Amino acid sequence: GTSTLSELQDAQEKDARQLSIAIARCYTMKNRHQDIMPYDRNRVILQLGKDDYINASRIEDLSCYCPTIIATQAPLVGTASDFWLMIYEQKVSLVVMLVSEQEMEKVSWWWHGGVGVALFGSSDLLTLVSCAVFLAQLRHSNLLLCASAELKKYKGI
Repeated sequence: GTSTLSELQDAQEKDARQLSIAIARCYTMKNRHQDIMPYDRNRVILQLGKDDYINASRIEDLSCYCPTIIATQAPLVGTASDFWLMIYEQKVSLVVMLVSEQEMEKVSWWWHGGVGVALFGSSDLLTLVSCAVFLAQLRHSNLLLCASAELKKYKGI
């Protein structure tokens, strides 16, 4: 009776807290799409920025063979410095854009070396590739997935 209803309400409240995006809603100017925001529980927290918010989520424990992945949006003009700070703080070594080869040149304005070119002089340090190239050359490293509008269908990221 009553205890079952109470347990159900407690479980629903816990689930609602797990799916909260309250922090992201405070930073609408840093979100490319207002319907794609990180959950408070797994968002990447910037340590050295003027604020700690970036539209990015840590995806961990997918399998014992899968490295930690960070899913984020391609940077906006006003968030490019936050993006590079996150790459530095999280020690990201590979950036994968979820766009086609044709779209890559249009959306990679923030990548100073050009598509497929490693930054900082080392091919293993930080490289930008399209999704197709990534799938062909899957590496073990900390990954950052820069999402385009196509990621809208994956709401849990």
